[in-house]
Amino acid sequence: MVVFLLSDKNFEQQATLCIKSLQMVMPVDVKIVYFTIGFNSDLVLKNLYKHYIDFNPKFDRFTYYKPDLSLMIMDMFPNDFYIYTDADILFSPRFSIEKVINPTLSYPLASFGMYEFPFTFDTFGGIRVYNVETDLMNYFNVPNRTMRYVWACFYSFNSFCKDFLEEWSSMCNNKYLYEKRRTLFPFHDETSFNVCLWKRAATNSLGFAFVNTNELEILKSTENGGKIQLDLNTDVHSTDSNTNILFYHGFNNLSEMSSSLDYLLTL
Repeated sequence: MVVFLLSDKNFEQQATLCIKSLQMVMPVDVKIVYFTIGFNSDLVLKNLYKHYIDFNPKFDRFTYYKPDLSLMIMDMFPNDFYIYTDADILFSPRFSIEKVINPTLSYPLASFGMYEFPFTFDTFGGIRVYNVETDLMNYFNVPNRTMRYVWACFYSFNSFCKDFLEEWSSMCNNKYLYEKRRTLFPFHDETSFNVCLWKRAATNSLGFAFVNTNELEILKSTENGGKIQLDLNTDVHSTDSNTNILFYHGFNNLSEMSSSLDYLLTL
């Protein structure tokens, strides 16, 4: 198993905490690859492989790197199983590879988020115009969703997923599509990730596997069996069992993330 993540220098502290939480839940033989964008890291941890990559001037955010790095990781460690994780994630002690491994599917497994129909919007002459995934679906003749929208902050895949990853990469690297990203990629690489899934009539996912938060108290409540509030800023809750929550995503407060890791290490 290979797990990988990426960050620039400004986000390295979050990445370090994420890696430490990974080492808490992963078997000792799991390889962790840290792609450092535009800098060389001094971080030294067991089973950690650091790999420098240049900034890509084509992209305005790092999330678009994920398809190409997924293909790169397959070349670096062929015929293995793989997990991508955002750097602002902490893993629960209840996490296990067996719950997320994707050994045979030809597309990645990802988790539902709190929003089933995410959108952005623009206002023109007082008229609000919503940006959703349907424009990209129509461009690729994808008639409908085949399952609920998933978030691309965490996904697992295998060598059978290469065709999916190459198509996802081609979407993100398409100059015409990217220049129209405000409407075609309202949620950046995640929009094309979902369209690639629906194009393949995907029906498998990880379900509701995470809580979106940057607060220790929400993490503690969830770990102790409290009501699952899927997002800090909304009143969206899950009726799933707490045992299905495998990680916490969205830590933009470094102090809260550090305290949260300290708490997880005591469980």
